[in-house]
Amino acid sequence: MFFLFKVILSGLMIALASSIARRFPAAGALVASLPLVSVFGMLWLWLETHDAQRMETHVFATFWYVIPSLPMFLLIPWLMKHGTGFYVALLLGCILTFVLYLLTMHLVRRMGMPL
Repeated sequence: MFFLFKVILSGLMIALASSIARRFPAAGALVASLPLVSVFGMLWLWLETHDAQRMETHVFATFWYVIPSLPMFLLIPWLMKHGTGFYVALLLGCILTFVLYLLTMHLVRRMGMPL
């Protein structure tokens, strides 16, 4: 039952962001940019485990994974502005993010902080 609640609430937030974006693109972007997935993930993890060490690890890793995802939000509109179709731009943005995730994981591990 708790899983169903999590699915419904999380899905409602995505639907809300896309519905707002249809009328007000910047406002929809603001809602989408809120770290709601991260906040919900932390809430669900805490409610299910009450494990401070697990939460610390989760939040620390989330910080490091957010950073390499940001260039995607610059690449996609740039590609589309230069004639690339949406799906191709999205795919290239996801590929860039994946490559940057791998690079980030490597660099963070070399700094002695495992992800």
